[in-house]
Amino acid sequence: MNETDKGFEVFYKNLSNRRKFIRTIWIMLIGIPVFTFVLLTVEDKGFVLVLGILSLFVGIWQLFTTYHKWKNEEKRL
Repeated sequence: MNETDKGFEVFYKNLSNRRKFIRTIWIMLIGIPVFTFVLLTVEDKGFVLVLGILSLFVGIWQLFTTYHKWKNEEKRL
């Protein structure tokens, strides 16, 4: 599989581990204001909080795993 490390790539699976890590950071940074807006506008705040906390844990886990894959890939090269 040809992994993209420069330029624009639409599909997440085609990115290198470094680019997956960077995209995950961007998505989490964009998600914070979106989550805040939804939390302020929706009546069922409990459901939104549960989804937000779950999304945060999944995002942190994804950051952790992609970072370690990226660094392990650098060690092999």
